[in-house]
Amino acid sequence: MKNNKTKSSKRTIILTAAAAALFLIAGVIGALAAGNAPDIRSDDLEADFQLQHLGVHLMENGKAVGKRSDNVQAGNGVLLSQLKGKFVPGRVYEERIAAQNRSDTDQYVRIILKKYWQTAGRDGKLVKDTELDPALIHLTYGEKAAYNTGAWAINPREHSTESDTYYYRTSLKGSDTVSADLVNRLKVDGKIVKDITEEKSANSAGQTVIKKKYKYDGKYICLEADVQSIQTHNPNKAIRGEWGVTNVSAADGSLTVGE
Repeated sequence: MKNNKTKSSKRTIILTAAAAALFLIAGVIGALAAGNAPDIRSDDLEADFQLQHLGVHLMENGKAVGKRSDNVQAGNGVLLSQLKGKFVPGRVYEERIAAQNRSDTDQYVRIILKKYWQTAGRDGKLVKDTELDPALIHLTYGEKAAYNTGAWAINPREHSTESDTYYYRTSLKGSDTVSADLVNRLKVDGKIVKDITEEKSANSAGQTVIKKKYKYDGKYICLEADVQSIQTHNPNKAIRGEWGVTNVSAADGSLTVGE
């Protein structure tokens, strides 16, 4: 007589451990996942960015990353490199994003910050996964503020589910001056480990096998920070011509963002 008792298969146990360890590569669970599930990678965090106009630099946790905006020959940099191999959902990590004026000229600065998920395509190349929620990637300033509202202003006309544009409220002085941080904390919502579906099938013995599938298993977090600047001489013309926005204006060393 066949035993119809429900149980999880060995493969189910492996998948469950792998998914739970997706962002906890180190440790016993991580070692088990890495040894049994080749789709789990240690480089789950990637990012790139582009810098345009004048001599500004993107700053991450106090260090310049990537190329300076006026050096078109240099390559892009990688954000979040300090988190590879130890990222855990629900845990808060330092992620300070700012701009540095590397020229001798005062400038007005903005940062376009994008966050989204990627997955490996059939050819192995990473592609954007539009079915996953960018809102689960939290970039904040302190515990409650979405960004540093005292130093930066968000433009409501340049908003999407994965992107926002922030303007530094005052001109950024020359001689390697660094702006105030735009954001300083990163956290991925811990509920991603609860986004599970179950697939049931019968094995050769007629037993019911339950396989758990984690929606965010093997996915990549991506951040893009595009830092741009314009001259402080005749800035309103540059704001419209270079940045293409009509609700941002400059006067007396300050930027104002309208509705």
